[in-house]
Amino acid sequence: MNCKNCSATIEGYLRVCGLCGHMADRGLPTRGVIGVLVVVALALVGLNLNAMQAKDYGSSRNMKSNWLERMAPAERSHAFSGLMKDAGEECAAVSRFYFRGDIGLNAAWNIRCTDTGDWMVLIAANGWTRVAGCAKLNEAGTPCWTRL
Repeated sequence: MNCKNCSATIEGYLRVCGLCGHMADRGLPTRGVIGVLVVVALALVGLNLNAMQAKDYGSSRNMKSNWLERMAPAERSHAFSGLMKDAGEECAAVSRFYFRGDIGLNAAWNIRCTDTGDWMVLIAANGWTRVAGCAKLNEAGTPCWTRL
C-alpha cells in the first residue's frame, strides 16, 4: 500500500507512513487485529472465571486452603500426609485436621499424624508451606487446636 501524501510504501499492521507519519485509510480490520482482539477477549473471560472460582468456596481467603477444604476427608488426609513428607517430616497418616484461620493471605491448619503427633501447617497464597511441631508452638505460647 502507498501513502496518499508522499507515495512511500506503507507496511505492517499500523498502516502509518514511515516518512511523513500519515495514517492510511483503516478499512476493515485485518486478520492479525481480529486475532489479537480474540486473544484479549479470551484472556478477560478466563480472568473473570478465575475470580468467580476464587470468590467464596471455602473458609479462607487462601485458594489453596479452600481447595483442601473442599476435598473429601480421606483425600485431605492423604494430601496432608504427602505435604508433610515433602516438608521432610514423617507422617504415616493424618487422623485429624482443623482449619485454624487466616493470617493475612496465609492459611493455618492443624493436623495430627498417627506416628509423629500434632503439627501446624501454614499454607501461603502461592502454595508454599511451612510446618511446625505443636509441642514447640505450645512452649512458645501459641497453642495448637485453637481458632486464630
